[in-house]
Amino acid sequence: MNSSPNKDETRAIRSETRRLINEVSAQGERVEVSFGAGSTVWRTFGSGPALALIHGGGGAWLHWLRNIPELSKRYTLYVCDLPGHGESSVPAGPAAELLPGEEDDRLPKEWTGTPPMPVAIAARIVGDALAELVPEGPISIAGFSFGGVTSAHIAARMADRIAALVLIGTVGLTTRVFGSPRDIRSWHDAATREEFRTIHRQNLKAMLFGDPSRVDDLAIDVQIECTLHNRVRRTRRNPTTLSAIARAGVPVAGLWGGRDATARDGIDAVRDGLHSVAPGAPFEVIDGAGHWVSWEAADEFNALLPQLLDKLTSDK
Repeated sequence: MNSSPNKDETRAIRSETRRLINEVSAQGERVEVSFGAGSTVWRTFGSGPALALIHGGGGAWLHWLRNIPELSKRYTLYVCDLPGHGESSVPAGPAAELLPGEEDDRLPKEWTGTPPMPVAIAARIVGDALAELVPEGPISIAGFSFGGVTSAHIAARMADRIAALVLIGTVGLTTRVFGSPRDIRSWHDAATREEFRTIHRQNLKAMLFGDPSRVDDLAIDVQIECTLHNRVRRTRRNPTTLSAIARAGVPVAGLWGGRDATARDGIDAVRDGLHSVAPGAPFEVIDGAGHWVSWEAADEFNALLPQLLDKLTSDK
């Protein structure tokens, strides 16, 4: 008799993490917003000024699991799954085509099968959904990594509605092409549950955390849940973040982990890049934290983000 675990057992997250996810989700409301033949899935929490949280590439709303309970005390949170992530649909048909004037940030390549999604398409779909969810009044946006790129493009599309934009570990603020992860192992062929979780632990240490000792079972579970539901291909991209920020002209700030592995030119270069289009923009660094700073240093992040938003909105 074969006693080896099947694929579902190998990839299952722990029951205590599933309970936590369900508990946090139950504190809010799940909303679907249609686009074309698909929809984006959002979760809303709390009350107060509108704040959209846009997760990173390969992630889902769960990227903010350690932030939602605290931030929802001050804000009405609108937390999305980006198109092709989590429960949101992959753009297809006309929704997957660039409109006149929309920029293709993907580097030229012959794609087999479904090509990666240009950031302009993600920004259009998410921005249109956000405008439907919040039809009136100012909206602040906090975007992480690729979600920060998307957020900058959303701000450029609907600048008159954006009260503040906070970029968190956002790629594309320096001149380098981005999107090619380093030291990342594939988990698809992992034969055992132990090997599967070990690969995810190593990937978190390599790319998302500054202090490897902070990678715990909860972080691994969330990483597993996010990656299993990601249906959008990654690719190397031209940096378009700065041009989007410049077009938007909205109050903007940066919040980074001091050991962010994606800041390949260094944190100072990232800060200088932001200041090249937004002189004097507030820029906070949490020492010792890595790319996924909102998770790794959640307490500090949960205190700093409202401070930045207060500064940006009071200076308007």
